[in-house]
Amino acid sequence: QAGSDQAQTGTVTYDVPVVSTPEITIVKSGYVYDTADFGRDYTGPDGKADSAGDTVDYTLTVSNAGNTELTHVVVHDNYFSKANDQQSGMSDPVGKQISYTLASENNTTTHYTTVKPDGTIDLGTLAVGDKALISYTYTVVQADINAGTDLVNTAQAGSDQAQTGTVTYDVP
Repeated sequence: QAGSDQAQTGTVTYDVPVVSTPEITIVKSGYVYDTADFGRDYTGPDGKADSAGDTVDYTLTVSNAGNTELTHVVVHDNYFSKANDQQSGMSDPVGKQISYTLASENNTTTHYTTVKPDGTIDLGTLAVGDKALISYTYTVVQADINAGTDLVNTAQAGSDQAQTGTVTYDVP
């Protein structure tokens, strides 16, 4: 019996590892506007609050710094939750909308979200390289001045894929 001239071929597999590195970052800044300086002007990024009615403009920048889309991005800010207190000077109280700007590779859009009772806002999904800029104003109330303690504003961001540390902005 004659043999076959045809060669048998085998299967070759080559595995290419895929590296997924989700990373979320958060940066906080503030700027104090001193409304009644009592002979001292404390206005500026290193300003001080010395009277009711002074304002602090806060900006949070939440960024997708990894190579993976981030879903259910949530930001917690302890001044969001201060809005539960009727004495608070928060300009965007719980249940009301706060705006944020989403900057992606090709465009910038404005979005709105609602401050939840737990002091969080939901940013939805951040694509790779996206940044969300959240700005709001806190108005100093007399109770802040009477307490005599710094206004310590703390924020955190997280998603289903990544968590970040805490950032703080301290106004003396």
